[in-house]
Amino acid sequence: MAPPMSPPPTPSSPAAQPATDPLKANLSQITTKLIDILLTTPDSELKSLPQESISEVISTIQTLYTSLSPTPPTPTLPRNQSMSNVIHANLPPCPPRKFYSDFIFPFTLNLLKSKSLPSRLYGWEFLTNLIKNAQYYRPPPVSYSVQGAGLEWINGTFVFANETKPDGSAKFIAEAPKYTMTSANGRVLTLFRCQMRSNHKWWFISEADPEQPGTDKDIDYYQHKSSKYEEKMPPEVGWMTSKCHEMTLREPPPFLTPNMKPDFETLEYQVAAFIISEDLLGLIFGSHLHREVLSRSQPIVNFLASMGKGAKPPEVDAASFSLSIKHISHIWETGKNQGVMER
Repeated sequence: MAPPMSPPPTPSSPAAQPATDPLKANLSQITTKLIDILLTTPDSELKSLPQESISEVISTIQTLYTSLSPTPPTPTLPRNQSMSNVIHANLPPCPPRKFYSDFIFPFTLNLLKSKSLPSRLYGWEFLTNLIKNAQYYRPPPVSYSVQGAGLEWINGTFVFANETKPDGSAKFIAEAPKYTMTSANGRVLTLFRCQMRSNHKWWFISEADPEQPGTDKDIDYYQHKSSKYEEKMPPEVGWMTSKCHEMTLREPPPFLTPNMKPDFETLEYQVAAFIISEDLLGLIFGSHLHREVLSRSQPIVNFLASMGKGAKPPEVDAASFSLSIKHISHIWETGKNQGVMER
């Protein structure tokens, strides 16, 4: 029998801490036991377990962690039975940080370092889905720069109009955000998403009616019919002019640029730092390069590249959570040596 894959969580984790409430004490023991089972199950046994069963155990652990967390519960997300969304299936938008550091990251690392190829491939898919979850929980941009609109007074900075944190950064919200700007001619403009009678979701740059915003009483200047992947945040390109009373000089439609405020406490930065600190790129592009693993690497490389965008405070080491020149050089050299680079 193979040796245990990883030690159980330390007593410092919320799941392992003693609780004064008897019910919470019992839940804490159950959580610790479930984590212990998954982290110490031998490789030979883990690979034989159905992935759906593992998913259910992970969902249960997350639910227990959330119930033991001192953070007040937040609105739940719709249930999605797909394996690809197991981490936030029917669960609050952002589980406690300890859930990831105590369990998800060690469990992912166990899978990626398994001697079983199916377990490793499952691990890379698991990491890709973890990245998707982290991106889902990304706080909205603090503002959008609207540029290039034929109506020049619409160009400018639209500011986040939902709830913000004390430092001015945007809080995570499950619904689409809204942004506003007062133009040079005194008009109050709104950048927002509206669900139409057809159930299609459109983004608008409008003068919202003060009494019935999001109705036919709005004056719409530019619009964008969102695809499935454009429903959460305002699209940057692909805008069209709207049919309204002010038809002249409205072409071309604008393009948008998001203005992000780095928040190093978010799950995105946690996941990125985990990938870099554990040298997971080394597992992909190392001496034991495998074509099946390589085929699953693009979302991970793209994610790390995106984490390096934007201005960072001088005291922040971007190399600790984003793709560096060193990584790019290593990937390039590995491709040349292994003969797997496409020409």
